[in-house]
Amino acid sequence: MTATPPGGNDDQITPPGDLLQLVTTYRHPDLLEIGITKTKHGAWAVLATLRPGVARPLAALDAARGRFEVVYEDPEPIQLGWPATPRQTDDEEP
Repeated sequence: MTATPPGGNDDQITPPGDLLQLVTTYRHPDLLEIGITKTKHGAWAVLATLRPGVARPLAALDAARGRFEVVYEDPEPIQLGWPATPRQTDDEEP
């Protein structure tokens, strides 16, 4: 008999109910996003994106995570857009 990792395994198609409950109800001011992922070993895990500058691990999330590992992800950089300016054509004066 093969031991099942603490967060489940690849044979599970849907995440465990307690993990779904955690990611749908957990809130923290330093948390930008929370979701579900799998580790490289196939165990279900919490996917957390923290605000820039917040120290990892987030102690409150580690206390609430139960049997699941927390995988931290860096936030995507903010893309700044510039106002559009009309292009000059050759027949226009500068």
